[in-house]
Amino acid sequence: MAAHKYAVIEALPEHVAPMLPIIRPEDVEELWAANRVSPEYALRHGIACSTASWTGTVDGRPVCMFGVAPASMLGSVGVPWMIGTVEIDQHAKAFLRRNKAYVDRMATLYNYLVNYVDSRNTRAIVWLKWLGFTIHDAQAHGPDGVPFHRFDMRANHV
Repeated sequence: MAAHKYAVIEALPEHVAPMLPIIRPEDVEELWAANRVSPEYALRHGIACSTASWTGTVDGRPVCMFGVAPASMLGSVGVPWMIGTVEIDQHAKAFLRRNKAYVDRMATLYNYLVNYVDSRNTRAIVWLKWLGFTIHDAQAHGPDGVPFHRFDMRANHV
């Protein structure tokens, strides 16, 4: 079995289409429950609105996209996000090792990182804990009141 080539590159709009047919079902459910948006809208909006966004690739194929967007025009709060494909689970260890450095980059841009994760998205919750985020008790969130956990992290430089 040949070794895979992993890369994390700047997220570009052309990375969206190849990802759409294979977005993780948990991510599709989470996007809908949180904001009633499609993966395509979320990815394109993420690229357009983020201070920084990246695409993780395996052998040149986009398998995840992530970034950090400002919570508002004022202040130093960033909203980290990630959308993955079913392939990300097959390469989780390779991306886990790389993700910490990108969370550190996000923390240089913002003093505080915060977002919400669907309580049903258990792999994402484990990943967020490993990355160093604090996971809070689930509370009703989004238009249907689905339980979500707020997760957050204060930057070390604060």
